[in-house]
Amino acid sequence: MDGYRWFQYGSKFIPRRNPVLKKLYFTSVLASGHDHRFKRLVFFLLSETSKAVVIHYVGDESIAVDFPHGNSKEDNSHVFKRTCPSVLTTLSTNTKNSPSSLYKSAISNPPTECPPTLQSMYMPRNLRQIKNIQYKERQKCRLTHDAIYNLHEIAYDLDGFVKVINHTINAVKAWLKKHGASSVEIPVYISHLRDLLNQRSASSYENKLAEFQTPLE
Repeated sequence: MDGYRWFQYGSKFIPRRNPVLKKLYFTSVLASGHDHRFKRLVFFLLSETSKAVVIHYVGDESIAVDFPHGNSKEDNSHVFKRTCPSVLTTLSTNTKNSPSSLYKSAISNPPTECPPTLQSMYMPRNLRQIKNIQYKERQKCRLTHDAIYNLHEIAYDLDGFVKVINHTINAVKAWLKKHGASSVEIPVYISHLRDLLNQRSASSYENKLAEFQTPLE
């Protein structure tokens, strides 16, 4: 991270046959869009034993000025600086600690190996950023995004969860009535719901759900 905003618009291997280098092309990003008056060329070896990288800046550096985030709705918004990917990776792998403890630890131990002007890029932007990252990681770890199946999983871990299940069934009944289901249809839907909740594995749940979703001939 060098403090500028870049857009990668190409790459090539050098030489084409049996390449030993890869070259990446970047152009600067300004508030008005991409600007090729200031570019960055990145060269790195393809060898697994070498991590050497050469960065070549070409053009007029003075045009690369900071500006607010593109989604900002206010003209006087703060200048946006992207958080370093390594910081985001560290936060995404540390979901057990609370966001507040991670944020306090980060701001109390600022990085010293980079210039002061770039320190904000090597730290979490705010508490909300950490919360959003942890939420996204927890979403990835969910077995399924099916709400009924998630309730079914919780039932095996919490004593007395049957009360919550009964409450859910009553809520489903109310929802069905509100959306025009007849007194004949509601018992059928509730029966299907109970069958789903009584499945003992993810595979049997998916099979039963597919069975209910298959239209009758």
